[in-house]
Amino acid sequence: MIEFPVLPYPWQQQVWQQYLGLLASERMPHAIMLAGPKGIGKSHVALALAHYVLCSSPVMGVPCGKCRSCQLNQAGTHPDLLEVEPEEDSKTIKVDQIRALTESMSKTAQQGGFKVVVLQPAEAMNANAANALLKSLEEPSSKTLLILISHAPFSVLPTIRSRCQLKMLAMPAREQVLHWITPLLSGSQVAPELLIDLARGAPLTALSLLKDDTLEQREQWQV
Repeated sequence: MIEFPVLPYPWQQQVWQQYLGLLASERMPHAIMLAGPKGIGKSHVALALAHYVLCSSPVMGVPCGKCRSCQLNQAGTHPDLLEVEPEEDSKTIKVDQIRALTESMSKTAQQGGFKVVVLQPAEAMNANAANALLKSLEEPSSKTLLILISHAPFSVLPTIRSRCQLKMLAMPAREQVLHWITPLLSGSQVAPELLIDLARGAPLTALSLLKDDTLEQREQWQV
């Protein structure tokens, strides 16, 4: 179970405030594409944004955590949050998945607010799936937000990419990553600088290295 409410990481504050501003002024595009290198938290900020949009009573720029929608999101059962990714044992998002998605998007939101779609990675859609999604991008339903996540946006069908507001997310500054990850290493003998170097600067990749035997293997090589 992830921590709730889901909040953007420190290096995501600028893009977070931009989207809150667009929502407040009712200028949020119906489709956005969050793109950038792996390991920087694109999926995380997409989920945070989805939870915020679905919350009925946000407080100081974050989901309230108490309303019915927040309770459903915390349980992972919100009917108006649709997540699409390659099925198990597949690297491809298939046309049947997109057809099921578009059918669901055409229906009224069960909680009376937005319907939000988080699709990742966008480049995993095969040609048929991408073409099936085009109609939803060209003729979006009211109060629907599509969030596409991409590690390689220029591998996405140009007609898909051009119908989304493309937001390129950069690798965070090393000092910012160091400041964030150092407290998480409390009690560990691992140097945060080494961890960041092994992850090539990607903060979530660095964190994931602590959960496998990569560091242990490296220490064995150096004995």
